[in-house]
Amino acid sequence: MATMTFSTLTQDLKDWMENDGTEFGNETNNFISLAEQRIARDIDPYAFHEAVNSTFNVGDRFVSKPADAKIIFHFLLINSSSQRVFLEKRTDEFIYDYWKNSATTGTPKYWSNYSDTAILVAPTPSAALRIEMTYSRRLAELSSTNTTNWLTENAQDLLLYGCLMEASTFTKRSTVDRWHLRVPLRKEPAQDGSQAISSVCGGVPRWAAGPQPMGRGGPPQQPGAVAAVSPPGSRGSEVVCEENGYGLCA
Repeated sequence: MATMTFSTLTQDLKDWMENDGTEFGNETNNFISLAEQRIARDIDPYAFHEAVNSTFNVGDRFVSKPADAKIIFHFLLINSSSQRVFLEKRTDEFIYDYWKNSATTGTPKYWSNYSDTAILVAPTPSAALRIEMTYSRRLAELSSTNTTNWLTENAQDLLLYGCLMEASTFTKRSTVDRWHLRVPLRKEPAQDGSQAISSVCGGVPRWAAGPQPMGRGGPPQQPGAVAAVSPPGSRGSEVVCEENGYGLCA
């Protein structure tokens, strides 16, 4: 498939939907954004995982999260003996109860997700020890200034079909079911980010056969219908299972 960018995806939506009207064109940015947000909630490939190093601020029990952090996996410190020590994750309530006087300092043992931008630790740091966070970063959404991202480079079919589903919902076309059944996705992350969108539904693989443009071919498959399974690469091959979002398996 040719290189996908924000502008080519926008044009693809108009071509696949056979709609170049002004109202539709004004909404294409929203279709792309909605599809990206929904996909980003449901997949977490290792390609999105990052690690960042920093230091504690003495006397400050709050630590800033990376600006692009979505989920913090681990938080650890490197002690004076150069040993990496994982802090235990707890609730805010636990930390406040455990370390009631924030002015008293010590070596942090616990951390909590205080807010979207900060981590709370206890005890309050007594030294500027090095720290390390591993986290899942947010997807950089497409725009006229950010013309490509991980999805356009590694999951073009997933992004295109997701956008077509949003567009079909907007136009109230029954073909929304066609795209609904063709978006391959797996909930658990894969070791290789490029494989993170291969789908498994109850142990049966699903393939993203190239959908036919609007107005061509037979009627769209109805949700819940039983479909034949064809080898990967054959047009029309699909496996129907319980739907959730973009054809996710529950």
